[in-house]
Amino acid sequence: MAHLRVPRCHASLLEMANKLYMIGGFVGDSSASDEKSQSMSTIEAYDESNEAWEFVADLWQGRHDANTVTVGDKAYIIGGMEDENEDPLPNVECFDPLTVSWAQGLAALPSASFGHACCVIPGDVPIKWPKS
Repeated sequence: MAHLRVPRCHASLLEMANKLYMIGGFVGDSSASDEKSQSMSTIEAYDESNEAWEFVADLWQGRHDANTVTVGDKAYIIGGMEDENEDPLPNVECFDPLTVSWAQGLAALPSASFGHACCVIPGDVPIKWPKS
């Protein structure tokens, strides 16, 4: 497999429509609190037929330590952190591979979160958030 165009850590990875998507992440020294380290908004997609990573639509907000799920034909990136030593993010963005764009303004998490796990529960299962 080819190398990413921009090396990163703490990124989210998902498979959708026969492509791998590396979403966001952190570039630089995560132990440093300077301008050389920052959250990324870039997304790279790996197309096996071309054996290469290519840039696709950027996130509205750079983030690392977020999580992703695929629901139907769309992907959601949930929570994360914008920059090191900042508060976690409560927001959610949605990626549509047909329009190659991200939507924002979705319902926020009941409490901000990063480094968490996500899953899709099939069927009509009511979800109740824990009270803080």
